[in-house]
Amino acid sequence: MKNSDLKEKYFKKCIDDFETFSEKITCARVNFYKGKKRGILTQLQAAKKIGITSSYLCELESGKKPIPDSYIILKKFEEVYGFQTDELLLMVKNKLIKAV
Repeated sequence: MKNSDLKEKYFKKCIDDFETFSEKITCARVNFYKGKKRGILTQLQAAKKIGITSSYLCELESGKKPIPDSYIILKKFEEVYGFQTDELLLMVKNKLIKAV
């Protein structure tokens, strides 16, 4: 997705406006806050902060890869992007419940 498309779909939107993991993490990256400044993190910048590769982040954002089942990775997403505590873990739990 081009930067202009990302801005149109996600910029100045709330992560609660989106349903899927891929949409939520993309929205969080596009609306990254540092202090009082808002800016778009590149996938490379975000991946470095989270501790994953930019190609893996790209696959997660595009929905090509499923929600990671690693507690450590999910907690890093929450920490870097400012999600509520265990918000992403609850998404994994709900996904598992629906699959049963």
